[in-house]
Amino acid sequence: MSVQETERTELATLYAIYDYLRNGNPPPQNPISTKADMQDVNPVISHPADKLATPKISNGGIFPSLTSQIPIPPQKVNWVFTFQTNGPALEKYLKNHNWSNYNDLKIGIFDNKKVAALKSMSQLIPNQTDVMNRIWEECFDNEHKELFGKKKDTWNPADIYISNMSDSQERVMMEEICEMQKRYDKVNPNAYVLLVNQVLRKHFDGRDGFLIGISLKMATWPTVPKAKAYNHVCDHHFEAPKAGNETEITKKLHQYMSVGNKGGKGFMDFTGNSFTFRCKVSMDGSDPLTYFWESKSPTATSAHSTEMKDLVQTELFPLTPRAAKKGSPIGVAKAKGGQVPVATFKELIEEFSGDPINFRIPTGKNEYLGKNPQDQNGDVAYWAKKINKVLASPLVDVKDLWFQCPSKCPRGVTLQPNKRVYRTATMWVERCNELDWMTDRQCEIKYGIPKSPKFQQNFRGKLRVIRYMEAMINAQEKGKLGEFLVRAYYTAAKIKLKKDDLQGPYVKIASGSF
Repeated sequence: MSVQETERTELATLYAIYDYLRNGNPPPQNPISTKADMQDVNPVISHPADKLATPKISNGGIFPSLTSQIPIPPQKVNWVFTFQTNGPALEKYLKNHNWSNYNDLKIGIFDNKKVAALKSMSQLIPNQTDVMNRIWEECFDNEHKELFGKKKDTWNPADIYISNMSDSQERVMMEEICEMQKRYDKVNPNAYVLLVNQVLRKHFDGRDGFLIGISLKMATWPTVPKAKAYNHVCDHHFEAPKAGNETEITKKLHQYMSVGNKGGKGFMDFTGNSFTFRCKVSMDGSDPLTYFWESKSPTATSAHSTEMKDLVQTELFPLTPRAAKKGSPIGVAKAKGGQVPVATFKELIEEFSGDPINFRIPTGKNEYLGKNPQDQNGDVAYWAKKINKVLASPLVDVKDLWFQCPSKCPRGVTLQPNKRVYRTATMWVERCNELDWMTDRQCEIKYGIPKSPKFQQNFRGKLRVIRYMEAMINAQEKGKLGEFLVRAYYTAAKIKLKKDDLQGPYVKIASGSF
């Protein structure tokens, strides 16, 4: 999805919520029996300007490409479902927390780059606020922002926010926060952020007016989304989340290891570069965590981009004959999950693996395993031993430890076309290391094609994932796999694990997990 389309979907979701709560307009309702029923969209969201009776924004509907094809294609049905269900989901949460009168409701977008787009919709949404943006921009200096890698989402992942505070109430709140900055800024930046969060929790609960940040996630049909609050409990009442005694890897730890002509594109590379698994972690006193883990293609020097997505219902019950043939109705949510901050991820891996994340992994452009391509007594032997340990674990599903020569190998090439070879860990590391050292010409002579420009970083990524797997195996052996998985999930979702964590309060609207 392009940056522009992402902005459109966010603004469309914002408008659907505002129109439902502030204007009292229910979303189009259809019987949710099949995806084909999910076609009705508020025309303000979907129609081009010339199709609107009274167009209120200059470029037509907020998200006109949504209905560029009729019927709406399956890949966009989830957005329709999102626009129809997010408002009612949020309303249910607000009613349970004593906010039921929306005559004074204002709405803002928590991203300064998108504020102008929201302001251009002032005819549609006249009741706007920018107070959360002002807190981040005016009340947090560089030292505070550095605590979050200068990313506001690491502090608070809210995409939008709603408020019923008057201008005078917002002014008083800003004055209170500014006064705290004068007192605590130079003493302890962490303490100041914690105090700001306390102020936001007061308004989150409706004391002196409501101010609630909202993280928007694409809903996954047919699982109706729910709204749930995070980081909203005052520090003196905070209880750290605890994993229960039951932890299950429901789909084993996996990464592709085979090397060959990837996708027939004429380069020697790995079949794939993501690390994935599914898990279920029981939680003391609450519903279990069930989620999908994906560590995506790495850089040469750093940890993978690691993201968690909830597992949700993806088919209606009872299953249709077609769905039954496909197997389980539980699948990965369409919404993008949170990412584990790199620094936190490195700490987690080192704690459970016993080694820094890049230990004995070359990180420089001209750095390799061992002193030469034939080194068997140093790094190569070290990694072969690690791989054998990992592959012996019942948590792991890796069965492709081989090289495969392209189908058109020139004369003199030592490998037979399409023959899988190098089935031991030592031989696999040796051949990968040899290929890493090779020039493109040397690779062409041996394999008939050059190596991928990304082979170097992908090879280092494979070794790094072996360390991730080892960390989880060690965690299981210590009876701490549940703890490991909870900590990873919570840090990705920007949910507090400890009382002194700095994440701010927010509500997430997302399809429920199983």
